[in-house]
Amino acid sequence: MSQTGHSVTLCARASRTILGHAPIGEYRARFFPNEPTACPCGETDLGTKMHILMECPRYTKDRITSQVPSLKGLIQFLTSNPTAFAFPTREPPERAVYEKTYHY
Repeated sequence: MSQTGHSVTLCARASRTILGHAPIGEYRARFFPNEPTACPCGETDLGTKMHILMECPRYTKDRITSQVPSLKGLIQFLTSNPTAFAFPTREPPERAVYEKTYHY
């Protein structure tokens, strides 16, 4: 965790990247085969970890240049590209809907 500056979010994204358990095409192909697997950039039919780290035009800052990136390089990439390997954010539910659903 010290490599990520004690950021829980950055640590989670680094873990997802390393383990391949991230919201990207190759993960969806394994666990959700009926969902789209293409990278949103449109350049590949299967969004892979290495495509995102090395080639994807959506993430150009501090790109990884080695097939085996260092942890320091990965953390720099993730810091510079805050949406890489992150799940989309969702709006919090309205309080009334939340209260009705959870009976508060």
